[in-house]
Amino acid sequence: MAAISTGATPRREPRRTVALTVRVFGLDADGKPVNCECSTVDISTHGVRLIGAQHWRPGEVVGIRHGSEKGRFRIIWIGPAGSHAESQIGLQAVEVSRHFWGATMPQFPAVANTTSIGSRIGGVTEGTPKPGRLSSVSSPFPYADKRRHSRLRCNGGVKIIINSVTHWGTIIDISAGGCYVECPSTYPVGQVIYVKAGIDDLNFETDAVVRVSHPGMGMGLEFIRTAVADRNKLEEYVAELARDPNRVRS
Repeated sequence: MAAISTGATPRREPRRTVALTVRVFGLDADGKPVNCECSTVDISTHGVRLIGAQHWRPGEVVGIRHGSEKGRFRIIWIGPAGSHAESQIGLQAVEVSRHFWGATMPQFPAVANTTSIGSRIGGVTEGTPKPGRLSSVSSPFPYADKRRHSRLRCNGGVKIIINSVTHWGTIIDISAGGCYVECPSTYPVGQVIYVKAGIDDLNFETDAVVRVSHPGMGMGLEFIRTAVADRNKLEEYVAELARDPNRVRS
């Protein structure tokens, strides 16, 4: 499908027209979990245009899975009904790895002769955040990461306990200081919880505080008050993982 061109202002970064199958997940407008298949129209380093997603509204954050990669994106615009952008949505990266799109990542010069989707179609205005203007608690690529500890991809289970209520989630990245947990039940930023985690041969328990919360998707946690033995096991595991970050984990 050809990219939409309106003769509007130049795009802030180059895009590649490519149809990739992705899964989009999050809460719909009624607060119900949605996990649906969509196709990309075009992609860029910091964004993507999708077709087929009809469940969300501008400003909401959703998760996108491309192959084994998972990232979080904010919906910037939704194509109006009756326009040639109908059934399309434009999203900006909130947190993704630099390898999210793999070999399909655009490799263009800094200045490209393409045009952006203007406000007449997508609701993009001069006030729309530019790529890279992200929240201080979530950055899109490792080289822009301001965390004290580097996060490493993993796949493990976690039991979340608060006031005798138990929830389960999946740890998708970890560091010596925290992790990101995918789970449908989330808590607000600042909430203290207790976690029991298992990743590969690592098992540890610790208090944690919610630093980032994406309702219906997951939470970024900072470990606090970790017992010395558990902290040592965690640090050893993270060091091992850093030496071999591309190994396959089931």
